[in-house]
Amino acid sequence: MSEDKIACLFREMSEEQQELVHLLAERKTLNAESKKLNSQFRSNLQQSKQFVNDLQSKRLIGWESLMYCNQISL
Repeated sequence: MSEDKIACLFREMSEEQQELVHLLAERKTLNAESKKLNSQFRSNLQQSKQFVNDLQSKRLIGWESLMYCNQISL
């Protein structure tokens, strides 16, 4: 192989390595965001379950009213 071809291959490898590093950093960021959203979702779900349990135990409103409130908030 000529030196030009070898130099060209090294440049291509360097560019691909930089792209790989960028993609790995992006994956790390997306994984962190995903974990945060998952945690928030689980927390909100738990709060919703607790809210429904509290309402049922206190019999403040019936299921029909609860469903109506949920439709309004959507």
